[in-house]
Amino acid sequence: MHRAALLLIFLTLALLLLWSPAAAKIIVEPGPAELPTDGINVDDERFVPLWYYPPLELLTILLLIHCPLLAMPFEIICSAGVLAFLGYRTSRHPLDNKKRSRIYACIRDRPGITPAEITRGTGINRGTTRYHLSRLREAGLVSAVNRGGKVGYFQSGYDATSKTICCHLRNNIRREILTLLLDDPGITQSER
Repeated sequence: MHRAALLLIFLTLALLLLWSPAAAKIIVEPGPAELPTDGINVDDERFVPLWYYPPLELLTILLLIHCPLLAMPFEIICSAGVLAFLGYRTSRHPLDNKKRSRIYACIRDRPGITPAEITRGTGINRGTTRYHLSRLREAGLVSAVNRGGKVGYFQSGYDATSKTICCHLRNNIRREILTLLLDDPGITQSER
């Protein structure tokens, strides 16, 4: 916004400095005799130097001369521009981005994966990974679970129990204990 204001001021000053009073003079020639002149008194016109105009009125005149589309209602132009931009931005699918798609595939293939593991698995740096994870969460494609200070990411559709089990299975010690319990259900701690 700051740059746009400075650019507008610079352009206005440049036009004022380069604009000569001779070029601003309006020359009115008499019309043909067959045109009625009632209500129009051509002789009353006079030369008005540019510096007699208030700055805002002068700026408006200059902008309308050089950009006639500004004569359209400002709200219509802005609304059309904003809607076109938002329509373009929202029409894109979140997985159209190659890096985001790789991160999503990594989460889909390894539920409960941590951001550090995603970074190592995809080769995408941490900042970019964090950005794309936030976009995937906003789109509702992935969710995150914080278990014991570690954040695990899941494809949408996992329930809380499945997420908890996956988080436990990602821990090597817990995975060994669960494997041991599955192999021998009645094992005690001393028999381990």
